[in-house]
Amino acid sequence: MLKVLGNHEKEFVEEFKGQAEYHMLDNYKISSLPADCRDKSILSKEACLRRLVEGLQTYLVLLKHVEKEYPSSLHVSQMKISTGQLIGEIKAKMRNPGQVTVLTSSQEEQLLKDIDSPNSFHRKMTAHSIL
Repeated sequence: MLKVLGNHEKEFVEEFKGQAEYHMLDNYKISSLPADCRDKSILSKEACLRRLVEGLQTYLVLLKHVEKEYPSSLHVSQMKISTGQLIGEIKAKMRNPGQVTVLTSSQEEQLLKDIDSPNSFHRKMTAHSIL
């Protein structure tokens, strides 16, 4: 997955050629991702692992937006596979993986609707921000 991310900036620059600069992605924050495990309010390893899995599951949903903008991208397919594998590995380390909250289909739809835009430029910037 790191190799994919390493090429991201180069691909971004090639795609947007003077229309946008890479640092502009900072303006495209996805508020639905959970806080990281360095938050002092998370006291247990289990809670941290649960939060990681929930965040990765949300990320898989967000990748659907990227896939819609870049349907022929091998990077998205690779990231979906790697993310699914990582979820499985983390769940294997959990005592109670059944306590992970899974988004409902209506929550997934709402999440994707919240980040959608009629403007092609903004949709693509959001997709790059997700990556």
